[in-house]
Amino acid sequence: MTAFVLDVARWAAPVTSILWLPGALALAGAALGMTADMTGRSRLGLAIVTTGTALAAVLTLGSAFLGMAAPDEAFSVVFGAVVGGGSFSAMAFVVYGVALMALSTGLRSVSDARRVPAAALMAISAVAGQVAMGSGDMLVLFVAIEMLALAGYALVSASANRRADEAAMRYFVQGAVSTGLFAYGVAVLIGAHGGVSFSADLYDAVASDPLLLATLPFVLVLVSMTFKAGAFPFHSWVPDAYETAPASLAGFLASGPKAAVLTALVVVFGRSFWAQEAFSDLHGLIGVLAAGSIIFGNLAALKQRDVGRMLGYSGIAQVGYALVGVTAMAPSTTLFATSYAIAISVAFTCLDAYRRLQPDWDGSIEGLAGAGRRSPGVAFAMTAAMLSLTGIPLTAGFVGKFFVFLNSLDSGLLWLVVLGAAGSVVSFGYYGKVIRAMYLEDTEGDEQSADVGIRAPEPAAGERPRVWPAVVGALIVLGIGTVPLASGFGGLLRFFGV
Repeated sequence: MTAFVLDVARWAAPVTSILWLPGALALAGAALGMTADMTGRSRLGLAIVTTGTALAAVLTLGSAFLGMAAPDEAFSVVFGAVVGGGSFSAMAFVVYGVALMALSTGLRSVSDARRVPAAALMAISAVAGQVAMGSGDMLVLFVAIEMLALAGYALVSASANRRADEAAMRYFVQGAVSTGLFAYGVAVLIGAHGGVSFSADLYDAVASDPLLLATLPFVLVLVSMTFKAGAFPFHSWVPDAYETAPASLAGFLASGPKAAVLTALVVVFGRSFWAQEAFSDLHGLIGVLAAGSIIFGNLAALKQRDVGRMLGYSGIAQVGYALVGVTAMAPSTTLFATSYAIAISVAFTCLDAYRRLQPDWDGSIEGLAGAGRRSPGVAFAMTAAMLSLTGIPLTAGFVGKFFVFLNSLDSGLLWLVVLGAAGSVVSFGYYGKVIRAMYLEDTEGDEQSADVGIRAPEPAAGERPRVWPAVVGALIVLGIGTVPLASGFGGLLRFFGV
């Protein structure tokens, strides 16, 4: 089967090797979809955006398989600034894939007037994510990450209610500070080295700098990027954004942009200048951020009753696990980012479907009582997502965490591995609460949960939610955790290991 896929990849090489084509198709789909929406054809507009994103996902997947078929030609530089092909294309496929999962729900939790613009923003954000994770130039990285942030502000406010607007505004204000730090760090780096912005040349120039000049700009860049990822203590925007945004959009916000930023963190701080001894202090700083994220995220998530807020706080802990991999310079960090992105996207897709099935649901964990009986497909997919986020064996989350922790042990980071393992055990306290509510509780929740969460719009008559995107995602989560047991994990690590 693998040989057949690789043969197909070689046959399709003339198309899949055009590394700028996926982004061009996604952007074209966004532009044409908005044009159709302006003429009153919103369904057609959404279909066009979805098609463009789907084509981008297929092409990046083909490019990733082409890298497996021809390793010597796996990577190339697009427009002299963005690395593509191989595992970079695999990670781009993840970003386009989770965007496609959200689009496949029909975005029915978003009002008609905002549906196509939100879809177009997701497509644009996915393109920005592809550019950010493969950026070989600090200026290009800055622009791409800020494009991700700008789209995020708008997506958070798509619910068009007061709480969503407040969350978006807080996110914007904090994001503006983060942008300023990033801009200042990049300005110092480029200004102090004769206008050099290409990453490889910049790292070589920084190697001969005094310690303060070499370290301070990268600290500013690190702070800004960890804010975009939602790491502690730069996390305060995360729970509000995930709770108030429409569930389908929150699923993309929690997965696509985060996978892109985490990959960019790996490239900038894990695979470039880390061999230089001058950055050992920065190495320790990332370890501290990882530890703080794991501790705070897990403890805060334990207290939550709203599912969206719980997933927000747990996402902070998940970023902590990824930062453990960055600290260890582990190539498996991007595999973990992939497992997290797919699982969290499945979880929010389930929430979106359940809100359409149960318009009176208040968003609380208690309100999921009996979901296993009322909606077996949603409950199955949600269970797979929760187990994967916990890191239970035979799921993608277990595979990602296992190799991150293994690489970290090889790097002598035993304390972070122990902390990460303890955090995973604690996390089952709140992930397991969701599973228990769906299968072991039959009540509709108590009266105290009536003020928790954001209610979804009433579904139109005869309208049924699309559960199949969540089920497909759940099968992928289980497939990544089980299929390599027979075929070996080497191919999976090469495929996603940036």
